[in-house]
Amino acid sequence: MTIRSEKIKSVWFCKLLVLVAVAMLLLTKNAACQLTQTDSLKNIIRSKTDKAEKLKAILVLCESHESLPADTLFAYNTQAKQLALQLKDDNKILETAYYDAVYLFKKNKLDSTLAATNVLLTKIRKQAVYNNLLVNVYVLKFNAYWRKNNFNDAIATSQELLQLAEERNDTTGLIKARIDMGAAYHIVSNQPKEGLKWYYQALALLTNDALKSKHSGVYQNIAIAYDDLTIKDSTKRYLKLGLEYARLGNNLSNLARALRLYGSIMSDYKLFKEAEPAFREAIDVQKSIGDIFGTIRAMQGEADFYSNTSDIAKAISIYKDAIQLAEKNGMTQVMTYDLNQNLAAAYDKQGDYKSATEVLNKMLAIKDSNYKVNSAAALAEIQTKYDVQKKETLIARQQLDLWQRKLVLYGGGIITALLLAFLFFRFKKYQGQQKVKITAMMEEEKRQHDVAVKDAEERERKRIAAELHDNLGVQANAILYNSSLLNEAGTNNIKVVTGLQETAKEMLVNLRETLWAMKTTDVAAIDLWFRIINFMKQMGRHYTQINFKIEGIAPDNLIIASSRALHIVLVLQEAVNNSVKHANATTITAISKYEQNIWQIKITDDGCGFEPVIAQQKTDSYGLANMQQRASEGDFEYTIVTAKDKGTSIVINITA
Repeated sequence: MTIRSEKIKSVWFCKLLVLVAVAMLLLTKNAACQLTQTDSLKNIIRSKTDKAEKLKAILVLCESHESLPADTLFAYNTQAKQLALQLKDDNKILETAYYDAVYLFKKNKLDSTLAATNVLLTKIRKQAVYNNLLVNVYVLKFNAYWRKNNFNDAIATSQELLQLAEERNDTTGLIKARIDMGAAYHIVSNQPKEGLKWYYQALALLTNDALKSKHSGVYQNIAIAYDDLTIKDSTKRYLKLGLEYARLGNNLSNLARALRLYGSIMSDYKLFKEAEPAFREAIDVQKSIGDIFGTIRAMQGEADFYSNTSDIAKAISIYKDAIQLAEKNGMTQVMTYDLNQNLAAAYDKQGDYKSATEVLNKMLAIKDSNYKVNSAAALAEIQTKYDVQKKETLIARQQLDLWQRKLVLYGGGIITALLLAFLFFRFKKYQGQQKVKITAMMEEEKRQHDVAVKDAEERERKRIAAELHDNLGVQANAILYNSSLLNEAGTNNIKVVTGLQETAKEMLVNLRETLWAMKTTDVAAIDLWFRIINFMKQMGRHYTQINFKIEGIAPDNLIIASSRALHIVLVLQEAVNNSVKHANATTITAISKYEQNIWQIKITDDGCGFEPVIAQQKTDSYGLANMQQRASEGDFEYTIVTAKDKGTSIVINITA
């Protein structure tokens, strides 16, 4: 090695040390600023004794969640949640729920994040408000879908936010939605020019440095779009602007992304002196805030850098560390797929085709439909290289004899025959199992059919029993009552016999009404109310010692299904009959009211009342049980209001 070459190496080494020192200085300065701000907020929180003031200070700290470790955010948000509940502040409770969702996202629990955002959006929509919390929830939902590579749902979420923001001319919502829509066109649809249109619309709303630093990601996205269009000058310009504004802001996650992107593009442009310290700083920033996802992405960028600079061994080491970290933290299959793909490529560059093949085999186990075709093609390419190398090595070591090739041929034939025989055996066994399953399914269907028939018969039996009890039972009771008068001395038998005849006629009338209701599709409310009125008049003729009253009218335009109408009539008849038999009432009143599309019919008496629980426990009476069952089958509300010596009211509510 010459003295000149030694000097050159020494100079480059010194330059590298200077670059690393500068990068570390910048990182320390930025981190110190962020730490100072965070510590200041923490001191303010500790100094507050008033619950409302303390809650407000904690939520200000939580707003910087992208610069906080996940566990720190969780700890402070837990305090905020408790204070919000104590203060019964619904808006602050919703805000703490949002930070719970952010914590889940930072922990990469994406399905749980999406579930939490959906619940939040439902609650906020019920309040019919549009505010920053709503915008933040939409953005978090978009990011969760994006990280899951569920781009269709991500775009739909962004479009929904864009529509809401345009309706209210909200700057914050428009900025975020336009950036997301630009990413959709740029990355998902692979249309960087269309993406740039959206990015520039968002950029037009960044009217001051505060907004530019807060939304510095738009500069980074523009740089990526120009890079895809191979417009180098514009790429560098917006790349530097993105990094400049990211350093001005307090968002460490955004700064790490800007550094990662800067290093990646500088590496592509072969500007390695600028790329390497950017990657190192990005990793340090990500680790300082505990962002596992961002850390892995930064490690991937650094490994790509070393792979491009021919330091393959170092690249492979970093890829392996990143894969281990991703698998340990349950990252998405797409991320582990990308890392394995790059690791396989690094092995390929190194000439280690066997290790590359092993990695690609691992990739095939990752069930992600977006990458299966690519992984199979890459595996075929590397596998071919490996097979060629293996054959050349074997040929170099020894020449295969003819009998060895025949042995391989015959062995392969035997193995193939055995495999076919095994597959045939398995197929026949499978056929037998399927026949058994089909037979069992047919038997189960037959059993279920028989059970259904029996259930239908049982329901019909109960229905007929209820009809007989509720309809004809009333008239039968009246006949029993009048027939008992025949045994009393001095009774006018002609009058009693006449009453019995009238009751028998009424039984026939009620039977005809029941049959009519069952044959008729719909019944007008007025007809149903007339039926109740006629029934009350009939009862008045039989029980002259009781005053039967009618109050109110039926609604004009209400139509009720016949089966439902029959249930209503029979419940009301049973209520009147119970009052006659058990209440010792002097007055029974039927009242009709129609308000707010609800028809209420009430049967009241001034009798002795009863205990509903005791009455329902009786085994020799089915009246109350039948009424409850009819109310359920007729789909109307049924209520009993009663107390000892306070009379009884049976109330039903029929919704129009």
